[in-house]
Parts: sequence; structure tokens; C-alpha cells
Amino acid sequence: AGSAFADESGVVSLPLPAVDLNSCLISVTAQGYKPYLQPYSSHNVGLRDVVDGGNITVSPNPASVATEVTAPGLYRVSLLNVMGQTLQTLSATADRCAVSLGSLPAGLYLLRIESASGTAVRKVIKN
Repeated sequence: AGSAFADESGVVSLPLPAVDLNSCLISVTAQGYKPYLQPYSSHNVGLRDVVDGGNITVSPNPASVATEVTAPGLYRVSLLNVMGQTLQTLSATADRCAVSLGSLPAGLYLLRIESASGTAVRKVIKN
């Protein structure tokens, strides 16, 4: 690999190693002009410990009045709009949680489902 150099206008050029751009973000800092790679996961949706949630049921879906979430170890369900704003947060009882949709306008909403296994997100449609 070569070393850093500045052209006549003072722009500093740095050689970078070959990088799979599908798996890394590239950032360059002004301090010392040192590039660094920041790995990321394309599956990250901003939630801690996102799980597959294969044992989660949301029924009925679509719903007009309410829907029920069931999952082993379920302890909390949050209803969010598509902008990620929390509309309500509910505690579960005996691995079940009823989510009221009656007062909401028709549309798509998200359920953030927290259980002993981690956190999962499901879509629910209010009709």
C-alpha cells in the first residue's frame, strides 16, 4: 500500500484497502486524516436483541377494534405508528396482551413485542 499525499491544492489522498461496500460504512475523520471502517448489519432496525419471533401470534390481523398478541415469556407490547412514535405501551398477562385499535385511523401500525427471548416487530393493519 502507498502512503498519504497532498496534491497542489492541499487535498489529502489516502490509499484504502479493498472493501466490500455491502458490509461496511466508510468514514474519514479530520483528525489525522485516518480512514476507518465501521461494520454494520443490514438487519439492524434500531432495537436491542431483535429476535425472529417465530412463536409470536398477532390475531386478528387486519383488525378493526382490537388485536391480541401471544408469545412465550411475553411481558410488554408497544404500538407504534409508521414514523416510530409510540402510541401506547401495554403490559402482558399470562403471555397475552390485547391491543386496542378502535380509536385509531385506518392504516398500518407496528407492534414492538418484548419477551424473554428478546424483541420482535410485527405489522398490524387497522381497517
